[in-house]
Amino acid sequence: MVAAHRERTAADIATERCSLEEARRLTLSVIGSAPVRAYLFGSRAVGAEQRYSDIDVALEAAEGSVDPLIISTLRETTWLVVSCWLSLPQAIRAQRW
Repeated sequence: MVAAHRERTAADIATERCSLEEARRLTLSVIGSAPVRAYLFGSRAVGAEQRYSDIDVALEAAEGSVDPLIISTLRETTWLVVSCWLSLPQAIRAQRW
């Protein structure tokens, strides 16, 4: 049985914004002063998210690779979907945090 599609309410949107701001705060807190840039990408970056869309975060190291401790900390202590690249693919539409 397929669940009926429900319109997002103002409360849904407010909750999503709060979750997104919390995700940003947690991500930047874990990164700290490391030379790593964080980007929001996927459906939330382009405003096409659904009620239960995940939060996709890309990490890009200034040089070399992202410290594995940063990656594992984000994956283990948050609900974020974390991806890492040596350079962010041009095709990805992202918002830098």
